[in-house]
Amino acid sequence: MTKLALRFRDLVTPPDGTINIHKKMIEDNGFVYWGWWCKAGEKCPSKFNDFQELLAEGEQEIFLFDSGQNKLFRAQLSAIRFDNAPSGIECPEPEYTPSYYRERSFKAWFRLTSINEIGNASVKDILNQFSYEGNNYGLFKESEPFKDFFNKRVISPDELRHQDRTIWFLTDYVASEHDSHEILLYNNNSVNPSVFPKNHSKVYTSKLHWMTDLHFSDGDNQHGFDNRLQDQSLERLIEDKFKEQIQALIVSGDMTWRASASEFRKTSDFYEYLCSNTKLSFDKIGFCPGNHDLAYNGELTEEQKSALEKYQMLQRGEENAPDRLSQQEIDNLRAIENSEISVAAYEAHFEAVASTAPNQYLSMGKKFLVNQQRSVDICFLNSNRMQQYKDLFQGNGLIGEDQRVDAAKEMGWTIPKAYGTIRIVVVHHNLLPVEYSNTPYLGSL
Repeated sequence: MTKLALRFRDLVTPPDGTINIHKKMIEDNGFVYWGWWCKAGEKCPSKFNDFQELLAEGEQEIFLFDSGQNKLFRAQLSAIRFDNAPSGIECPEPEYTPSYYRERSFKAWFRLTSINEIGNASVKDILNQFSYEGNNYGLFKESEPFKDFFNKRVISPDELRHQDRTIWFLTDYVASEHDSHEILLYNNNSVNPSVFPKNHSKVYTSKLHWMTDLHFSDGDNQHGFDNRLQDQSLERLIEDKFKEQIQALIVSGDMTWRASASEFRKTSDFYEYLCSNTKLSFDKIGFCPGNHDLAYNGELTEEQKSALEKYQMLQRGEENAPDRLSQQEIDNLRAIENSEISVAAYEAHFEAVASTAPNQYLSMGKKFLVNQQRSVDICFLNSNRMQQYKDLFQGNGLIGEDQRVDAAKEMGWTIPKAYGTIRIVVVHHNLLPVEYSNTPYLGSL
């Protein structure tokens, strides 16, 4: 007999919140509805019809798999309601559904009468009792991406987690009939992650989505907008409008407001939500830092401002300029580096998203094969390095020849591009072009 396993993750609740909220409603009402957060490219499988027939005879046991914590739960299923319409269906009984998503429509709703966690020590042993069925019953719209798992024993929670899907069909494991090897990183396009990948990632669309200045913040109303603009979250807006279209994402800086670790976590949660609910994947997200993502060690002191003004008078050759700066004034103007805390937070975020440590410039590259035919190479540069002149502080906005030379080499841009290739350089908007023949000084604009 086929056993159904549903994947979920605590994306809109605190850790364990999804299970706790549903269990509380079961305790209060005897049952709860569980919405199917299907991924783009999934549709209601024909096996749902078989389950409806089985449920007419009595409840069926299913599994709930928390891919964020590798936790496994047994649940009793008493009914299924489903519809393959693009808009899905509303919950049959919203009052018996958690408030955070009772107003939403999904392609399927499962009525559960109990949920019980399987102890961590037993999860692997329980999974080993099952094999993947040799059929996905039309779950995927475009192709059959998981044939390698057909009639193979379920080995571990990690094996489930590495599959980019939300439903499994399991059957009893029979040693004489089923293979027993483990498959990991099956659907990961970045098995060997790199700051500047050498291979192209396929994008099955003609569009790349570009965002900037997300400014996730720890406080409210940081952006000067009224609350009317907060009626629908950005995640929901993108999911509703671009669920089937978004496959690659460019973010040109200012993901945060103060470059705090908690704000970067909100950014990562945003990416996680999109990767779980659309066709986007982490290896197809490219970004560069903005001035809000790399905070500096405070503002200039009055002594630094005075010394900077004298230095700029010297640069302009003004008659009343001092003959030279004192050693103390030079010391006051020595370049202020990025604060260690903010750099560490950005570097940790970079590694969490890109699965590799950043380089010294905080630059990166992406190569996409758009519509499976046109090469689009994208170079993301850090335009927030501190500009220096003769060891003196000059402000921020410098990319630097060293970073450009390194990026050109890593991107393979030191030779002419192939016919039809598109090359894009992404920087944050705080960069202003200045010719080397000009002398920048305070108030020059």
